[in-house]
Amino acid sequence: MISWFRRRLKGPESDTWRSQEAASSTTASSRTSASSLARLSSTPSSSSSSSSPPSPQNARCSHNFDVRVCHSAADELDAQLLASRLEAGPHGLRCFLPLRDSTPGAAVSTDIFESVRDSHCWVMLITPAFLVDPWCRYQMHQALAEAPMSNRIIPLLLRASQSDYPPELCFYYYIDLNRDPEQGYARLYKTVLAYLGMCRSPTGVHHVPGGPQLS
Repeated sequence: MISWFRRRLKGPESDTWRSQEAASSTTASSRTSASSLARLSSTPSSSSSSSSPPSPQNARCSHNFDVRVCHSAADELDAQLLASRLEAGPHGLRCFLPLRDSTPGAAVSTDIFESVRDSHCWVMLITPAFLVDPWCRYQMHQALAEAPMSNRIIPLLLRASQSDYPPELCFYYYIDLNRDPEQGYARLYKTVLAYLGMCRSPTGVHHVPGGPQLS
């Protein structure tokens, strides 16, 4: 009889405790679900988080210079004139001239390597002095090693003939400044802009015998 009374007295208390425990579990589960939904709503979708294609202007900013002018010290005035034409255009191309922009005290080979890598295009001012200058050869080979068979190398022929054209560049179109320098500068300007994605590709560049033909 006593045990029966004890079971009767403990029954409601046990049932109440179980009810409270179930209610607490339901509340915790609801909080967990709400927290999960909040995290999901705050996480950006894959479509919104994907980066859009870079614009031509953003791509241009990936290098400090648009053009590196490779020239001989004997052709400094010609190189300065060339750079002034490019820099004075509407887009204000950023040119690197070795004798003007090189870091004082820097090693020549290191300075050439860094400036070539930090320029979008490399203009080769091919003159008789260029052809016999070992540092000009070094610059040319550095550019070829950096981006072989690319449209980043733009040879210019000045006071030199086709027979003097470096065999290393035989597969690259060149611009002949001997015929009409002003027209050549304009073509060069458009060529660099075309590479940077700022205008349509120009025409009027020349080819060397055995090299690719323009249609």
